[in-house]
Formats: sequence, structure tokens, C-alpha cells
Amino acid sequence: MSEASDPASVDVVIPACNAAHYIGEAIASALAQEPAVRKVFVVDDGSIDATQDVARGFGTRVDTQRQSNSGAARARNAGIALATAPLVAFLDADDRWLPGHIERGLRNLAARPGNGFVCARLRTFPSPELPPGEQAALRARNAEYQDGWVASTLIVRRDVLERVGGFADDLRVAEVIDWFDRARAQGVRGDMLDTVQVERRLHRNNTTRVADLRGYLVAAKRHLDRIRSRGGGPDA
Repeated sequence: MSEASDPASVDVVIPACNAAHYIGEAIASALAQEPAVRKVFVVDDGSIDATQDVARGFGTRVDTQRQSNSGAARARNAGIALATAPLVAFLDADDRWLPGHIERGLRNLAARPGNGFVCARLRTFPSPELPPGEQAALRARNAEYQDGWVASTLIVRRDVLERVGGFADDLRVAEVIDWFDRARAQGVRGDMLDTVQVERRLHRNNTTRVADLRGYLVAAKRHLDRIRSRGGGPDA
């Protein structure tokens, strides 16, 4: 059996834009996983810093591609098109995985063959370059951990990606919420592991802090439209 056809083989997709200060930690956390991931695909979303140089410094286990700045959703979709493993995991360039993330995800999917994906809890951390007062304020505003309905915790079967489709590339935010909603509408099931497996970095350029947040309204409207198309009520 080839590595790419191994049902437990995992490719990793990392979208990155001007992430030179952080992406090395993200890639290192992915390459340190056991069992080992097959390949890491970094899609550089129009960076003007050394993001590509940092990624290429990790050698042949990391494949680096570049696109004009189009958003994380389109970058993830480009990575999905490159990945060939039966499982695809996502990691944002400013986040990092804890040891055991892939192992626990694989164990869950093997035990639940009817499930299409698995996620895990995450905890946030203030980026070390922030002033101490700003770090303290971020810690105070964020829970110790939370269920990780975000891209960086998601491990999904390739056939589910092919059925549900990729991320809505017209959204700069809420594209992951939209993906989970489309998956649910198609009857895809998944688990949320009760262990913290991902660390999410808080810094001044987080997408949710600098992007146009109207994407959340668009995602909400699409959710309601899906409900109406099924003839259901708010809980459909």
C-alpha cells in the first residue's frame, strides 16, 4: 500500500499571509506529530515578507505554493487540490498543534467510521511580542479552553471534502462556520474531542480583529436559506 493510499495517511494544509514570525512554529508542530503526517502544503496568500523562505527551510516534507492575495479560504482550497492523502488536516499559520493531535484524531476516526471529521478543543495564548499589559488583557478576556470549531482543529476525510466542497472563497471570515453548516446540512457527522489539542495565537493581526466582519452576516443568511430550502424551522 502506498503512503498516499493508507487510510490513516494525513496531509496538512496551512494557508499563510505575512506569517514569517509565526509559521515556523506551526510547521514544526505539524512535523512533530506521531504518527507522522505525509506532507505539509503551505499556500502563501500573497505574502510580502519571508513566509515562503521560512516554509522552504523545512525541506522536502513541506510543499510551498503561492497565490495572489485572495483570502484563507481560497488558500485552503488550493491546498486541498494539492493534497492526495485520504485525510486532510488544517492548521492556520499563526496557530500550533500540541503533541498527540493527529494520533487522537486518527484514533477517533478509526473508531467512528461513519463520521466524516473530528475536531478538538483549543486554548488561546497571547503572542509573546505583545506588551505585558496587552497579554494580560487578552488572557482575561478568553476562556481557559473552548470547543474548537475552527480550521486549525479540523481533520476531515477526503471523500467528505469532495462531497461538501471546499471553503467559501467569497468569505474572508466565517468561511469555516459556513463549511461546518454545509456539512451538517448534508448529514455529515463529526466529534469534538474533549482534550485540548490546539493552541491559537492571539496577536494584533488576527483575521477576526482586522477583517470585515460582514462575512458572519453572510454566513448566517446562508444558514437560514438552507433551512428554508429544506422546509424546516430554526432547529432543522
